[in-house]
Amino acid sequence: MQIALYKGRSGVSQVIRWFTRSPYSHAALLFDEGAIVAGKTLRAGTVIEAWDGGVKCSPSLSTLHTRGTVVDVFRFAPALAREEHCALAREAVRLIGTPYDWLDVLRFVTRRSGSPQGRVFCSELVVLCCERVRRPLFLRTEAWRVPPDWLSRTLGLEFDHTEVTK
Repeated sequence: MQIALYKGRSGVSQVIRWFTRSPYSHAALLFDEGAIVAGKTLRAGTVIEAWDGGVKCSPSLSTLHTRGTVVDVFRFAPALAREEHCALAREAVRLIGTPYDWLDVLRFVTRRSGSPQGRVFCSELVVLCCERVRRPLFLRTEAWRVPPDWLSRTLGLEFDHTEVTK
């Protein structure tokens, strides 16, 4: 499992990047190896991401994103053990269908507290999944406080490579 951080090109992405003073506007979980979870086959390259309409499973980094978007991919440091990879995959799949939290995205502008449980935005999804499998990326920061850019700064991840959406 890896973490994908998108340097989005859409209008909404540009606003998120401006308000968070960041090169990144979106975060997602990227399967770097195949898995079978709850009877669902997820091949290498599958992405689970919180997006408009809720948490969804996409077949690639490019599926929901503007052509030419730069995506930086990070790996876990230290690497996930096989059982951690499986647990993280199960947690991510379990959250598919969870509603997207547009109000928490606006929180980056308004600085208000996080919204009630039951909705997530992209980087919150990543942080929650990691916390739930005991691989926290932040020890004293609630998941709803984490913008995509902070994921590039945690000591729990290290840069792996860059891709461009097709």
